Amino acid sequence: MLKVAKANTANAANTANAANTANAADQTAPAANVVIAPVVQSPAANTATKSVKVTKKQAKINLQATIANVLATGNALAIKHDDYFETYITKGNDALKVLLTEIMEFAETVFASTDVEAVIKAIRTKLKDSYDIKVQKNSNDIAVIVRYVTRTNRKNAHVYGRTLKAAFDAGITSAELAMFIDDNGGINKIREKNVDTAAAEKVKKEKYGVQFYTKDWLNDLAENNAIATFEVDDERELELHDMTRGCEFMYMICKRLDDEESNKYAIIDVATCINKDWEEVIIENYFVYKQKEYARENGDDEANNEFTRRIKENIDRYNEVRARDGRNLLDKYGYEVK
Repeated sequence: MLKVAKANTANAANTANAANTANAADQTAPAANVVIAPVVQSPAANTATKSVKVTKKQAKINLQATIANVLATGNALAIKHDDYFETYITKGNDALKVLLTEIMEFAETVFASTDVEAVIKAIRTKLKDSYDIKVQKNSNDIAVIVRYVTRTNRKNAHVYGRTLKAAFDAGITSAELAMFIDDNGGINKIREKNVDTAAAEKVKKEKYGVQFYTKDWLNDLAENNAIATFEVDDERELELHDMTRGCEFMYMICKRLDDEESNKYAIIDVATCINKDWEEVIIENYFVYKQKEYARENGDDEANNEFTRRIKENIDRYNEVRARDGRNLLDKYGYEVK
């Protein structure tokens, strides 16, 4: 049935440690020990009052120098990456952990830049112009950095990227990476955990998307196509409100009357056993029931397409209003995009 369906932060304070570690690591491959040097402010940037404010021109020079150094460091690591597969493959995981540590140091240096976005953009451009490698727009910054090192080896880029992203997300520094890999059962185990986590997260988002759409659907039916309506007095209204237990809807206990001459139902009371967790189950089951009902007449594929279309149109309606009001838009599941 229907399969309805930022990014990384690094501790800038670790930049100095990352640079020192890069100098000390693997003396057998001097070409990789390229360190991004600090850019010295031009004396021309000092004002008569010895202001430390950098001019726009000097900031541009600094950024260009940073980008040049980043690209040079990445080139050196790319050479070391190639050397690893030709020379160190037999040494196994220990050599790979050293390489990943240096790539993480490289990433930490990039994240410590004054304009990370510009540096990442420069890496993307270099990959495309010099190596004919196009990185997907939705790839996170770590994936872009890793791809600059691995170049054409997409499989390794995927494995390395997942490992380093897991480390960054856990607050691990490059100096702690090797221990982090060991503690989590190795690189492959970390990758598998990430895959499982991503799959679970996708299921969670899909469920939220179904809830988001179905609640809107039910609210629309309540306003425009309700089976029946009735009124209660103020005292009963307060009692019913208290009995909803934080749910968006009220769930009535209803029974068909034994009346052969008419189809009459009696609404007896509110089902007080329903809480928000139960409500999620009820709403999801309602969606599934309606989708299957549609599928019985039109087929499963058409039902999938139809309900996917409805969900998309519902999100589009929200986003039209949000765009007009200058608010953040919603993703395809209904989550607000920060």
